[in-house]
Order: sequence, then C-alpha cells, then structure tokens
Amino acid sequence: MNRLLQIVAVMLGLHIGPSVAETPALQVLAKIGPWSALIAYRGRSWFANSVRYPDHNSADLYSLDPATGKYRYERHLFSQDVGQPVVADGLLYWPYEDPRPSMGWGHIAVTNGQEWQLRVMAGGARMFHVHALEKLGGRLYAAPSAWRAGLHVSGDGGYRWKQIYDHSAPKGNITRIISLAAFNGKLFGAVVQRRAGAPRHPLRMLDGDKVTKIPGWPETARTHDLIAAKGGVYGLTRDGDKVEFWRGDGTVAERISDHSMPGLRAVAADATGFWGAGDGALWRSATGKNWPRVRGLTGGRPIDMVIHRGQIYIGGVVSDGRGILWGPPHGFFEAALATPFPDWQVAIFGGRV
Repeated sequence: MNRLLQIVAVMLGLHIGPSVAETPALQVLAKIGPWSALIAYRGRSWFANSVRYPDHNSADLYSLDPATGKYRYERHLFSQDVGQPVVADGLLYWPYEDPRPSMGWGHIAVTNGQEWQLRVMAGGARMFHVHALEKLGGRLYAAPSAWRAGLHVSGDGGYRWKQIYDHSAPKGNITRIISLAAFNGKLFGAVVQRRAGAPRHPLRMLDGDKVTKIPGWPETARTHDLIAAKGGVYGLTRDGDKVEFWRGDGTVAERISDHSMPGLRAVAADATGFWGAGDGALWRSATGKNWPRVRGLTGGRPIDMVIHRGQIYIGGVVSDGRGILWGPPHGFFEAALATPFPDWQVAIFGGRV
C-alpha cells in the first residue's frame, strides 16, 4: 500500500489559453484507482479512486495541492463507486454512488476540507444509488435511484430530504438520472432507461416545481457529461459509435458539433471555450462546433476531467484496471496562474464515462 501511495511524479504542464500549443504535454501523475470523479475545492484538486462495475467495497478520496505538488489521502467511502460531487455553501458534498452499508437509503459524505460528516437520505422512495448532486437557488438536489429514478431536494444542507420527482417507466424498465447541471434557474438531468423495448434517454428539466422534457434533445442516444456554460447546458450524446455535442437552454435543443467524435469521453468548459478528453487525445473547441486535437494523451482511457486555476486534470483507467491521472507540473504554476483565467467548479459525471 505504501508503494501504491507514492503516486505523484514530476508533473509536466499545460497552460490553458491562447498559447496552449506551445506548452508541454500532459504527463502521467499517478497510477492507482481508477480515478472516477474530479472536482476543485479550497484550492485543491480532489479525486475519487474506485473500481467501476465489479462488486467491491472501496472508494477512496484524495486531494492534490497544485501549488506544491503534494497530495493527501482524505477519506474512505464504504461504497462501490462515487457519484457526481458538488460544492455548496463552502462545503464539499460527495455521494456514495453505491453504498455498501445501505438498507435502501442514500449516503453523502460532507467536508469543510478538514472534518467529515455523513448525511443520510432516508425515508420516501427506496434508493440503492446516489448518482449526482447539484446546487440551485440555495438548495441541494440529489438524483438517487433503486429501480426508478428520482429527484430529491434539501433546504438544510443535506440533513433532511424531500422527493419531488419520480421517473415512471414501463414495467421491467430500470431508470437512472446519471448527471445533473444547473443553468438559468433551472435544473437539467440526463435520464437513462433500460430493458423493455428500445432504450430511451430523455433530458429532463426542473423549472420551479414542474419537470418537463427538453424538446429536440435526442432520446435514442445516451447523454452524459452535462455541464453548464455560456448559452445553456451542454452534454455528450453517444449512440453506438456516434458521439455528438449538444446544447439545450430549456426551450430548444441543438447539435453543436459538426461531426461525430467517437473517441470523446469527457468535457469541461472555461472562459476560453470547451475542452474534451478521449481515446489518445485532448481536444479544444472555442464554440463546440470544431474540435481540433491539441495534445496526445497516452497511457490509458479518460473518464473525467476538471479545470482548476487554469490547469487541466484528467482521470482515467489503464488496461490492467489501475487508475491514471494526467495533469500539469509543479513549477509551471507560477506562469500559468499569472494569466487571468477564473476558477471553475466542475461537477462531474458520476465518473463521466
């Protein structure tokens, strides 16, 4: 274990901005994991390490200080995986995506960066998973599920929860809301519906107390990696080998990318536009229409990415099942932080995969 924890190597960098092509390539920072959810909080980049899909009982959280290159172990979650975290009211909320001790309720770990508490989502509908969290209008929203997807809201920081939506589906179907994003006072959720009949993947929107479908959003393609950015909520849609980039604002939906990008697996946004990580490459797009390749990305398959203080971090998995983390170098930050790029809190995919 001690050897496994010696994960942070010398970091080579990436400067987000007009001169990105002149900077060194992203290099491997760690091989332990895989890293499945990333978020920025209190000046540190936070990473979750868990094994996806096989049954097991471990998900561990680490954080990295970009100013020093030092990392630390933060918390063990007795969970098979972790969901999409969120920062709200100065606290970091991290959902147990598949809690091992649960008897049909949800668990959420909460920290101020030092101490931890556990919030329990009990009562109401039965839930085996908490897939995603998001904040909107001073409230926390959660997307738990058992066999049917639901949406819950808390007005007191996650101590008490009320179910406000239940996603009905034909008998024999299993439904999930796997990603949440808030834009312009509305909450958007990516739905997955499996089994009986053709799979359906509608995008739903909560406006006040009403949940509606987004007109024009493709329903035969699985939506993941929802992010809020200028002009609306954006997401990747995957239908077989076809991967497209879509935008919705609650009224209309439109395809933004001008061609399929089958290797693209995760997206993030900053003041300069969009970034994408996928099989063997890092892509950049000012508008989401064209995605020129700006870097090679070797050593593994990306799962998630976050932009923190003008730097890109990408988590993924290698062929032997271990995780891999790409990122910028210690020593490159002085020049990078001198460029005025805002901090971004990017809530990720429950793993974004």
